[in-house]
Amino acid sequence: MKGSYSSFSGESFLASVELYIWETYCSYGNVNTFTLAELEKLNAGSKFKNINTNYTFCKVPTLESVIELCQEKEIYIFFDLKNNNNYIINGLLHFYHKYPYLYSHSTVCSFDWSLIRKIRTLDNEIMGGLSFQNRLIYKAINFGWLTPFVKSVVEIFRIVQLYFVCSYTGNSFLLPEIDVATRSFVSAMTFCDVEPTFWVANDVRTKKTIIQLDRAYMSDIYDNIKL
Repeated sequence: MKGSYSSFSGESFLASVELYIWETYCSYGNVNTFTLAELEKLNAGSKFKNINTNYTFCKVPTLESVIELCQEKEIYIFFDLKNNNNYIINGLLHFYHKYPYLYSHSTVCSFDWSLIRKIRTLDNEIMGGLSFQNRLIYKAINFGWLTPFVKSVVEIFRIVQLYFVCSYTGNSFLLPEIDVATRSFVSAMTFCDVEPTFWVANDVRTKKTIIQLDRAYMSDIYDNIKL
C-alpha cells in the first residue's frame, strides 16, 4: 500500500493519495481547509466510478483507520511525506509508538533527504526511503553530440551524491523512479553496497527492465504481475 497523508482542520490525520481533494476524491478543495464534518460528506470512492467497480459511498479514511486495517491484513505501508512539518512528523511518530507493527511493516518515504534525516534522528528504528528522479535534470541537458557523455557525468555525480546523502541520513534503501533503472545505476549502487528498491506502482515495463538487470528488488505484490 502506498499513500500520502496530510493534516486537516481537526485533531486527526487524513489518509489520501495527494494533498488536493480534486486529485483524490472529487473535483474541489484543499485537504487542509476542510473540517472533519466536511470531509465526512465527501465520497472517497468517487474516483473509482469509471473502472468497473461497485463502490457507492465511502468515507474518506483517517490515517489511523488505514493503519489499523493494514495491521489486520498484514499490509506493508509506504508513508509518502511531502511536507517537512513538525506537526505531521510528530503525528507520524505518535502512530509508530502506538502501533509497533509499523516498525517492521512500513517505510517513511520522501524526496526531501532532510525530512528523512529529521525523522530518523527522532527515532532511528524507523525505516527510511529516499525517493529521487533524474527526469527533470536530464530534460535540461542538451549539448548536441556531447549529450550522452554529459548525461553520464551527471549520473555519476548524482550517484556519488546519493551515496553520501544515504550515509548521512542512515537510510536503509533508495527509491529511484522508473527513469533511473539503468545498468550503470544498478552497478554503481551494488559497488556502494546500497540496495535500490525501484519506486513504481504495478508497472510491468519497469519490472521487465529490472529483471533484465538481474536486480529484482521488488515487493512480493509485483510477483503476481504476468510478464
